[in-house]
Amino acid sequence: MAQEAEGDTQETSPDSPPSAPQNLIVGAVKGDNSSKLYYLPDCSEYGWLSPKTTVVFPSEEEARQAGYRKAETCP
Repeated sequence: MAQEAEGDTQETSPDSPPSAPQNLIVGAVKGDNSSKLYYLPDCSEYGWLSPKTTVVFPSEEEARQAGYRKAETCP
């Protein structure tokens, strides 16, 4: 299931560290909901996606099932 990269409202207790934002998950597939393209960590644009338009997928397969296609600049 895709998760929005911004707006994580999960609460944490004072004793536990905050969870990392979804756009910082190592190895995650990032989708751009404006272009419907997805990017892998090896793609040059991976770190440049706007958090406002980024959707994080756990796998390429889930990105494809959601209607996204791999960016041509990705290996």
